[in-house]
Amino acid sequence: MLLEQEPLRKKAAAECAKEMARLERLRAEWARFEKEDQPLFARWMAHQFGTLLTLLREGEQELREKMNLIEEVELVVLLGYARNHRAAYKEVLARRAAPPDKPSNGHAGWRDEDQSPFEEFTSAGLDGEDEELLFHEFLEIHMGVFAEDISKAEYKRLFAEFKKKVLGQEPPPPPKKGGNRVQGAKSPEADSPGVSRLKDIYRQLVRRLHPDARTDAKDGVGALWHEVQEAYEKGDLERLERLFALSEVTAGAVAGTSFSQMGAALQELRRSIQAMLRSLSGAKKDLAWKFSETPDKSALQARVETDLRADRGRQMSLLAEMDATLASWEPKERRPSSKRRSR
Repeated sequence: MLLEQEPLRKKAAAECAKEMARLERLRAEWARFEKEDQPLFARWMAHQFGTLLTLLREGEQELREKMNLIEEVELVVLLGYARNHRAAYKEVLARRAAPPDKPSNGHAGWRDEDQSPFEEFTSAGLDGEDEELLFHEFLEIHMGVFAEDISKAEYKRLFAEFKKKVLGQEPPPPPKKGGNRVQGAKSPEADSPGVSRLKDIYRQLVRRLHPDARTDAKDGVGALWHEVQEAYEKGDLERLERLFALSEVTAGAVAGTSFSQMGAALQELRRSIQAMLRSLSGAKKDLAWKFSETPDKSALQARVETDLRADRGRQMSLLAEMDATLASWEPKERRPSSKRRSR
């Protein structure tokens, strides 16, 4: 039976070598995109569209500032601190203009710029029902939707954000990975048999695959080295054993590796290839893809300029809408009555 496995092992070894070479080529393609295309594209963008990019950055900052101001005014009205938006706008501007240690003649709940205007509610200790009622009002006024019209998952997500960002409630910390571990339990770094085996395999792989220790340049060995580092950092013993089997194949030690080990290693390689293909699929949609290999950039320049000017146009439209909203809240000048003018 063992003799019959010899052809199978050789065939699996050949497939592993082929897939390792493919993975190495994919990694080289990704490295070229990261180290050549993206930096060159960034420098080209700055040279060709520096002024327009600066306008977009400044516009984005202006949008954030005005959006924060509008949201602050809306919250003041929602809390009932002002009878209308014009009065709330006046109060917000007065509070912003006041020195940090001297609040305006408004409300004691208004403290500093970073503090949520809902502090009065949180300090008063709202119960769950009051929080949800306030959340429903927030949805209707600020988002234009009703709680009944959104899914349970979306409701849960938005409610959690509302409690964190508006009411200032911190969510409970997520459980740590391997969350079934009891406090005071032995650390995974302890010298258990599994950890010792992990370190032993890793040391052997380092001696075999480390770039400084290699004198050849076989396809796939570099990719295998990256896989080993990732598996060791995660403490994945099973994966490290599969990678060890792959290294045996690379070294030509087919006789010392079982067919099942090579099969598991081949699956590991194919998973890595699929992950790299997904990353490259996203990179190919990037404008920087193969930028270093494109001699004529006139078509790309026209496309980028069109997109940037469209972004700037949308930005200017939003700014105009916000300016109109803020202008509607400005105090109106009182004109003298007709009786006073006649006198």
